Formats: sequence, C-alpha cells, structure tokens
Amino acid sequence: MIGYRKALSDFLDYALSKSDVRIVSHLELVNWMEDPQALPPKCDAEKWQSEHAYANQNKVSFSGFIWQAKWWSYNEKPQDENWGVWKKLNACR
Repeated sequence: MIGYRKALSDFLDYALSKSDVRIVSHLELVNWMEDPQALPPKCDAEKWQSEHAYANQNKVSFSGFIWQAKWWSYNEKPQDENWGVWKKLNACR
C-alpha cells in the first residue's frame, strides 16, 4: 500500500509542476463540463487578503498579477500607482 501512495504522490508532484495542470474536485469538473471556460491564471504567490499586514518585500497575487510590497501595509489593495504601496512584478502564468 505504501508503494501506491508514493507513486500517486510522485505523479501529483510531477503533474502539478506543469503550468496548465490543476487539481479540481468532482463538482468543479462537472460544473466545467456544463459550462467550459478557460482556466484562470495560476499564481505562485498567496492571494492578497485585506485583513493581513504585509511587510517590505512580501509578494502576493491579485487580479492576475504578482505584486511586491514596497513597505509595510495593511488593507491596501495592490494597485499600479507610482507612489503606492505595491509594485506590479509580472502577470501570473
């Protein structure tokens, strides 16, 4: 049984290393089959959350982009502003 678990774990690690692979529930699959849509971009950073404080250099994902905090912030949405808290780094893949 342990060999099967390791094989499955190795396969999932391999599959998830590909940029267009996602793990979804059976309900998400059925919903997609009823209304197929393109996958949203995949971001490697955690999603921005208003109730979290972010320190200088912290990275988040927001609106399909990776953002980096220029200084400490709390409850400030990432926006592309010259004097804003956040610096837009690149688009999610």
